[in-house]
Amino acid sequence: MNFMNLREFLNANNNIKIEIRLSDLIDFANYLLNERSNSRANTIQVRDIGDISLAREVTGLSNSTIYTKVSKGKIPFMKKGGKLFFSRVELTQWIQSGRVYGYDELNQFLK
Repeated sequence: MNFMNLREFLNANNNIKIEIRLSDLIDFANYLLNERSNSRANTIQVRDIGDISLAREVTGLSNSTIYTKVSKGKIPFMKKGGKLFFSRVELTQWIQSGRVYGYDELNQFLK
């Protein structure tokens, strides 16, 4: 059974009684969940690279601080067509690279 045809059929004929096997209904529910999951994944990917607002969101820094760090080469960024772009992954890695370990954590690491 093609689920897109079923969806079109149900949309066109919403006042009719339909008998369907439970296994087909479960398959259809799984199909819809996968479509929703794929849609969310695509949305997230779009926001992986963004402008200063993304950098501000990820770092919590002000625009002026971000621009200062860009001018000094102290924060990861890209430039295309005179515009600045930031990667969520690169910014997160940059933040994590500055991680300071506590005494207990260092002792655990050294054991």
